[in-house]
Amino acid sequence: MLYQIIPSSILLGALIFGTAVVAPIAITTLGETNAGSFLRKYWIVYHRLGLFGSLSIFVLTLAASTLLQNLDTSIHLLALATFSAICFFFGLKLIPEINAARDADQNDKFKKLHLLDVILVGLAQLAIIATIVVAVTF
Repeated sequence: MLYQIIPSSILLGALIFGTAVVAPIAITTLGETNAGSFLRKYWIVYHRLGLFGSLSIFVLTLAASTLLQNLDTSIHLLALATFSAICFFFGLKLIPEINAARDADQNDKFKKLHLLDVILVGLAQLAIIATIVVAVTF
C-alpha cells in the first residue's frame, strides 16, 4: 500500500503548499498586478499537477489491483482518484472563464466562478485524503 500512500501524500502536500504558501506569498510580495499575472499561470500548472497526480494514483491503483489488493479496496481507490481527477479537470476548464470575468470587471461572476473552483479543489483534496485513509485502513 505504500506505493499509493506515498504518492498520494506527496501530491496532497504539494497542493496544500501551493494554496497555503505560494499564493499568499505571491500576493504580498509581487503586488496585485504582478501577482495576478503570476497566479494566472500558476493556477493552470497547479490544476494540471492535481489532474496528473490524480491520474497517476488511478494508474498505480490499477496496477496494484491486479497484484496486491482486493477488488473492494481497488474500487474505492479508483473511484476516489477518478473523482479527484474530474474535479481538477473541471477546475482547469474554469480558469479561462474566471480570468475573463476578472478582466471584464464582472465581480459577481468572478466570485461565483472562483468559489466554484475553490470548492472543486477542496473536494479533490478531500478525495486524496480519503485515498490515503482507504489505503491505510484496508
